[in-house]
Amino acid sequence: MSKHLMAVLTAVALCGGVAHTVKPKDRVVLATGFLKKASSSTEEESVKCQCGFRNGFSNVISKNIGAVVNIAVTVRKQESRQIPNMDIPDEMKHLFEELFPGGKLMKEGGKPVKVTSLGSGAIISADGDIVTNYHVIKMCAEQNGGEITVTLESGLEMKAEIVGFDPRCDIALLKVSPQKPLKYMKFGDSGTLKVGQWCIAIGNPFGIGVSASVGIISKTDQNSVMQSGEATHLDSVIQTDAAINRGNSGGPLIDVNGEIIGINVSILTAGENGGSVGIGFAIPSNVAKRVVDQLKKYGFVKRGWIGVILNRQFSEDMAKSIGLPDLKGALIDGVCPDGPAQKAGIKPGDVILSLNDKPIENLRHFRDIVSQLKDGDKIRLSVWRNKKIIRIDVTVADLERSDFGRNNGAVIGPEAEAKKILGLTVKKRNGDGVVITDIDQSKSELDDFMPGDVILQVGQIEVQSTAQFVELLKEAKERQQTSVLLLVYRPSSKETRNMTLRLPSGKKGLK
Repeated sequence: MSKHLMAVLTAVALCGGVAHTVKPKDRVVLATGFLKKASSSTEEESVKCQCGFRNGFSNVISKNIGAVVNIAVTVRKQESRQIPNMDIPDEMKHLFEELFPGGKLMKEGGKPVKVTSLGSGAIISADGDIVTNYHVIKMCAEQNGGEITVTLESGLEMKAEIVGFDPRCDIALLKVSPQKPLKYMKFGDSGTLKVGQWCIAIGNPFGIGVSASVGIISKTDQNSVMQSGEATHLDSVIQTDAAINRGNSGGPLIDVNGEIIGINVSILTAGENGGSVGIGFAIPSNVAKRVVDQLKKYGFVKRGWIGVILNRQFSEDMAKSIGLPDLKGALIDGVCPDGPAQKAGIKPGDVILSLNDKPIENLRHFRDIVSQLKDGDKIRLSVWRNKKIIRIDVTVADLERSDFGRNNGAVIGPEAEAKKILGLTVKKRNGDGVVITDIDQSKSELDDFMPGDVILQVGQIEVQSTAQFVELLKEAKERQQTSVLLLVYRPSSKETRNMTLRLPSGKKGLK
């Protein structure tokens, strides 16, 4: 690399990515973190560069910090007093209440006391719409009462009303009535985020006042931290190293243009009472905006639903084991009784490849499309089953009106012959499938299996006997598969899931 090119790169790096023209005849060298120049003609540009870098993100923060609020939720609860966890005559309990205030047995009573929780929020309209987390205002929502006070960065306090909330995505919409237009933020497009992109978290950590922290987007589709915060309908969240602390919940994660790209929802902590360890999570703005739009329109969220339980760990091994050429689509673990999918003929183990002829990339893609459909919409699914593509028509229902159940399966009955294979001992059961009665604990690859698990399918083929189970594994081995996809029902949790069973490598056979 030439000296002139190195000089230009150095200037760009110190200016936060804003290039300042450096002429070839000028000598620019790095000295203790500043630009050093040999000609007076570059002195003014050098000073500008240093000042621009020193100002950092102050411009975007100063423009938007006024649109971030503190949210204080206050409710009245009955004071609880404690007595020891033992059988005490009623006429003597008042003595133990005084002697053992730290006992284990709870007794409700006493006078009402105020309970207050703090969080953050972002103003998203000049007339007072505020987005925050559901768990921030949960106490008021549950009791259908209490008081919500919103405090602006200027110190102005206003009472807020709940417009609506969505526990599934941990989003709530509040409304205040300002006397004059408020500063507000706009939603950005979280679908365009890239790892390494700058981001700024603004909120009210620990109730100390509105403050900001800067970091980068660490991951755009973090799905290993499911059910983040209160959310149970999120398949992925944004991960960032921008410091998010207690009280930041509900505050905005913004980009360098000042647009909301996420709603801060939770953090990873070191211990129960720990603070941020540099890993925080935010609800993507595209999810939040869609929820907010429906809350404004209906007061609640309408979601399409077909009644399928999707596999979160669909892998290349699973895809290959059932003959799929690549890892595309959404793998079904189970179907809800009397749901639209079951009525249409969809089965556990099916892989949904397309919806209305539009390819499905993965679980999140499929769930996102279905959730935006309306009650009564008719869709056509392309489904991979037994190495063939079949078409199934399904009528969409409304999630909130549906009984979101699980496939309960059948009860394990009398058992017949037992066979041991690959460290699993299985027996025939009364009904479809074989039940696992014993597991070789020395085989780490079997750690996910449990005695009592019922194997319903091998490679999408329904299992009727232990002999068939063994034969299906042998056939997979002859096809040189490294693993097979099993559909397993777990009675203890009443869940049906797809699991991978690895086959012996090399020339090792199956006994």
